[in-house]
Amino acid sequence: PSFLTLSDSNSSNISSTITSLASAIRAVTYSGEIDYDSNGEHPIEIIFRDSNGLPSKLQYTLVVQNTNRAPKLICPSEITSVDEGKISEILCKAEDLDKEDTGRLTLKASYNGGDLPSWITSEYSADSIKLILAPGYSNSGIHRISVRVTDPGGLSDEKTLEQRVNDINRVPSACKITSPEVNSTR
Repeated sequence: PSFLTLSDSNSSNISSTITSLASAIRAVTYSGEIDYDSNGEHPIEIIFRDSNGLPSKLQYTLVVQNTNRAPKLICPSEITSVDEGKISEILCKAEDLDKEDTGRLTLKASYNGGDLPSWITSEYSADSIKLILAPGYSNSGIHRISVRVTDPGGLSDEKTLEQRVNDINRVPSACKITSPEVNSTR
């Protein structure tokens, strides 16, 4: 009988199934777990021994390609509201499970597919965006703001947030009326 020993210099768990030596020469089936952090080169050495224990080695490199996963946005899901003349903040955080994308995400906010209006400003960090809403007295209604995160590989996630600006009935202002000067002639 012949024996087969598999080893990986990175200490990965590898097993092999061989039905006969003749099939082992043509194909060897490996099983083991490859996770998203296993990308890179893994040197593999296969040692065949004949019935007298004489070894024959086969060395090769197993290359595991990176699989890019899309980033995710975490934003408030319900409609938020603010009164006219008040300030509100919305914080959206981005996460990407690919460690090589850490600090390399791009965040962008838009309003109806275009630039944000002047009463909505944004502050960006490496993994979040804070929207600061300061609606005036002419901005009541429901406003849709889209936030998108994109990783260096081009994968993205987008959320549309609804912000309700409540109409505030303001107290009317009175004008001071001055008495006109009247000359009387009597």
